[in-house]
Amino acid sequence: MDIGNKIVQLREENQMSQTELAELLDVSRQTVSKWERNVCEPEAKRIVQLAKIFHITTDYLLGNERELRHQAMPTIVRPQWNKEKCKEKILKVKTEIVNKVKADKFFYLFLGCLALALLTWWLAWMYSRAHPVVLPNPGGPVYTGLKAHLLGEQWYETKLTVATSCIFFIASIVFLIIKFIKKRSSKHD
Repeated sequence: MDIGNKIVQLREENQMSQTELAELLDVSRQTVSKWERNVCEPEAKRIVQLAKIFHITTDYLLGNERELRHQAMPTIVRPQWNKEKCKEKILKVKTEIVNKVKADKFFYLFLGCLALALLTWWLAWMYSRAHPVVLPNPGGPVYTGLKAHLLGEQWYETKLTVATSCIFFIASIVFLIIKFIKKRSSKHD
């Protein structure tokens, strides 16, 4: 008898479905089905697990032992599926995640301010590209682009946008510092 037929026989003797066996072995039901149809064979680790589950020797599964298939072991103890406990665990994990997000508001403020800083800086850069200017500097280099907008006497829109970007960036640094201070103080409590 090949290994697939032995797995089918043992599973049916123990009134176990392919899904139940797959859960015990931490494989998919399709994998168990392939073993039983002899499409493929279980690896050594799974053969050992099968022997433990069905309380048989690995030699029996591998075809090295014909008659003495059962070891002196107790009957199978199947794990009980408790939907309520599973739901409780899922709810507990969800609650922990929500509480972490609520507790970490300074990190999200940091990210928001940093994103706004980058956005306003990008807007200033795009504005300087849409309205090109060359700022001559007697006796020195010629300025173009965003630098010309910032150094020139006009272009208040660009200067205001860059100033706003700097404020958002500084705010993001402040929120990050507050987050680390709160984290450090909570560790000492």
